[in-house]
Order: sequence, then structure tokens, then C-alpha cells
Amino acid sequence: MKHFTILMIAVLFIGTSFAQLTKNVGNTAGVLSSVKSKSLAATNNSKTVVATLSYDGINDNSIGTGTAATFGVFALHPSTVMTPLVGNFLTEVQFYISGVSNVSTAEIQLYNDTTTAVYTQVVTGLVEGWNNVILTTSYAITADDLYVGYELVTIGGYPAGTDAGPRETNGYGDIMNFGSWSSLLDLTGGSVDANWNIKAIISDAAMTCFPPSAIVYTNTTFNSTDIAWTSSASAWNLKVSSTVIDPATGTGDIYDGAATTASYSLTGLTELTEYYVYIQTDCGSSTVSTWTSSSFTTSKDCSAPITAPWTDDMTSGIGCWQLYDVDGDGFDWAFTEVVTGNPSLNSFSYDNPSATALNPDNWVISNKIDISSLTTPYLSWNAKSFDANYAAEQYSVYISTTGNTPSDFTTAEFNETLVDDSDVYRNISLASYSGDIWIAFRHHDTYDMFGLGIDNVSVSNTTSLKNINKVAKLSIYPNPANELVTIANAENQKIIILDITGKVVYTIEEATKLQEINTSNFAAGTYIVRVNASVTKFNIAR
Repeated sequence: MKHFTILMIAVLFIGTSFAQLTKNVGNTAGVLSSVKSKSLAATNNSKTVVATLSYDGINDNSIGTGTAATFGVFALHPSTVMTPLVGNFLTEVQFYISGVSNVSTAEIQLYNDTTTAVYTQVVTGLVEGWNNVILTTSYAITADDLYVGYELVTIGGYPAGTDAGPRETNGYGDIMNFGSWSSLLDLTGGSVDANWNIKAIISDAAMTCFPPSAIVYTNTTFNSTDIAWTSSASAWNLKVSSTVIDPATGTGDIYDGAATTASYSLTGLTELTEYYVYIQTDCGSSTVSTWTSSSFTTSKDCSAPITAPWTDDMTSGIGCWQLYDVDGDGFDWAFTEVVTGNPSLNSFSYDNPSATALNPDNWVISNKIDISSLTTPYLSWNAKSFDANYAAEQYSVYISTTGNTPSDFTTAEFNETLVDDSDVYRNISLASYSGDIWIAFRHHDTYDMFGLGIDNVSVSNTTSLKNINKVAKLSIYPNPANELVTIANAENQKIIILDITGKVVYTIEEATKLQEINTSNFAAGTYIVRVNASVTKFNIAR
């Protein structure tokens, strides 16, 4: 639909029209996660990696249709490459996924030709980025051609990772099965010249001891977490470190030892710290698996209230803000840099990766704030819509004296719908409050726009020179007007005039004390004047 620059190409196979194949060249709605997980390729005691077959370079982009689709991507390794490897085994396939939430199912597929798969394996625990999948049955190498890849069933987005190109000279690195077999270069009319991020790991022995998978973290706090993993074994080696280590030779400074159940609880951790977890299956008889690696980050210690005056410029991340996805669509407030170099708290009404219009009801709520030392307390913040063409993001600000869940907030202290992509300053008085308060920003009643950013949240005694309350009482005359209208009490402020449909028809960046506007070209009708939070109307009569 909108909000991102994409290459749109209609794909046709044997008279059948398929969904558009699209290159994802930018995702401003990135999602934060405190957990990262992947498999770590490392040799075990029973096999040795003899070759890694691939044509790709570093991940550069990703490909998809932007809609629901089923397609396979492959790298072809010809018989001339495979013949010298006969007697060895394909034990692992690695591939890159971007936008894992858009993938319904993924399946490893191997072909000797383009008719019937010689091996398939459903992928579980798919993660963002590189996925290292150990084959449950190692594939014995033959002298035939070998197509190595995976098939995706998607709900949208652009999940299949590629390098920056150009593709392998013979066209072996960008093969696709999209109803029939072809190549990415051909399907895009020569517009996308790249190789799939796919690697085939060849070992001298079949895999018999399988590494753990699906590492998950629950009950993560500022000083603890519970780790669990999936494995059919009954013994494992576990290392937890505050720095990245090579688990084959390094020592975990947090924990280094054996585990006899597929879970472990960690305590005594440090807030806002990333920890690295390495788990290896011990199959007995001196046989161990490769290591699986993962990491998690502890939260901030929010047990003590904030003492005002206080400012959060969002450069330290989410911190003690609590996030609530009340509408339950899986899209929440997130800490991202939509504007480069200027991080903020952001909520979106449109998701680029899945090309999905959203109708958010997202709350972000502060930690407890003690304002008892302030004599004239004010709350101030900056707000911004991220797309001038889709700017009508509505949000409200609430204050609670009872708690930090949405049900603790009843009446909005402030509400507005943004009209353009200006970075606007807002503030409200907190004079009616004392003691402890919580602040909530709610993004709501907005559909199919783009995104809202909140930044520079401050609770203090002072107000800014930009105080919007200075323009709380606009004066417009004559009303109705004909050729000329004067707007008073908007000095040094931005004036936006909209017609009755909401279209911006006139803008002044910095008004004079008595700002005159030539309305001779305005059609007769009603117009809306917005100066920060102040809104009023005037009419043009002909």
C-alpha cells in the first residue's frame, strides 16, 4: 500500500497470475525484543565439517510478496561439486529470515532435480535472522545435483533473505519454486540480482547427537530469569556468560556445569545486561552435540519510584515504561529510531513488513513518579507523526494516582490528532495532583495511517517558552471572511488551516502577533484553524 519504497513486479507462470514478488528495501517499524536465539555451529566429538556450500555474502535484503503466498528458494550445487563429497553427509542447513512473524510455516527441502523432493523437514522454533537447522536424519551425499533450500508459507511481508549480489555466474544461487521453477533474476525481470542466504553444512559423519532447540526465557526481571529448552535427551552442558565466549574452550562466568532437566533458573543478575547462554546435549559415550547459543537481556530495576524533576529523552531505551497491547493485535509500543539518531517511544497504525493496516489501542505507562517536591508541576513531551501524507495519529495522555495498568486511568488530561509530521511540543499542568502519580500515553482510534512517536517526556516545575497554553485563546476576524482573515494570539507559533475534509490548505511556520492571511483563493465554506492544541473554525462567504 504505502509508507515504503518497493519494487512491484507481477509474476506470471504458465498463464497463472501469482502474487507480486517484492524487495523489502526499508522497514521503519522495527520491533524490539529482549531475547535473541540462534544455533551456534561448532563441531562435536563425532564428526567434522568438511565443507560449507554457499554462494551468498552478508545478508543485505529480503524478498517476499507482501501478501499471503507459498514459495521455495534454493541454491543448486551441481554434480561436479557433489561428486568429490560422496561418502559425507549434509547435516545442517542455514538460512536467513527477515520478519519471522510473517511466516506461518517453513520447511527444509532437498531435490536432486525439480520434480520430487528427496528430503523434507518442518522447521520449528524459527527465529529472526540466521536459522541453523540440524537435519533430524543426515542426508548421505550422492553424485547427483543437489538443490538445497526451504519453502515458506507466509501471511505477508518479505521474509526470504538475500545478499547484495550479483548472483552466482551460472544462476545457481537464486533459484525459486513459485508454482514452477525459475530464478529470482528472471522472475523480477532482471531487477533483483542477488543470491539467497542459504548454506549447506557437509560433515564426515551423520549426526547422531542432536543439539537443544527452542530456548525460551520466562519470568525475566532485572536480576533473574528462567531458561527452558527442547530436547529428547536427559543430560546437557550449560554455560552462561556475561560476555560472548567460544563454548568449546571458554568458561561461563555466571554458570558453567551440567543440567539434568531441560530448564534452569538464574538469579543474582545485573539490570539491563545481556547474558549469553550456550547449551550442548550430552549423549553419553563421549558423544556430544553442537552447541546451541542464545542471549537475553535483563530489565531495568524499577522497584524505586522516580523523583521529580525528571526527564526521559529515550536514549536509554524502554527503561521502566510498561507496555500494554490492549487491542491484542501483537503490535505494541516499541523503542526505535524511526528518525535516525533520535530514538523515541513509537506505536504504529500500519505495519510495513506485513503491509497490514492496524487499529491500535496501545498504552505506555511510566513508573511511579513522586512530584511532592514540585510547587508548580508540569508534564511536557514531544509528539510526532512519521508520515506527512498519513499523519492523523490520535493519542491521549492520562494521569493516575492508583497504579500502572490501563484500568487505573479514567479521564484523559489531553487528547489530539496530529495533522502533519512536525515534531510538536506539548505540556499540561499537574497542579491538581500531589504525591505519587503515573503517566500514560495511549495511541488509539487511528486506522491505516503510519506511526506516532513520543519523546522528551519531562515532569518539572518549569514550562517551556514554547508553552502551548500561551495560544489557548485564538481570535479570528472577520468571521465570516471574504478576501482577508486575521488570526490573533498565535505569535511565533505554527498555524495550520484545513478544509472541512481535513485536507491542509494553508500553513504558516511562525506567525506574527496579528497574522493576516489572504483568503481570496479559498472556496466558500468552513475551515479549521489549528495552532498546537488550540482549534477553532472560521467561514468564507462569497
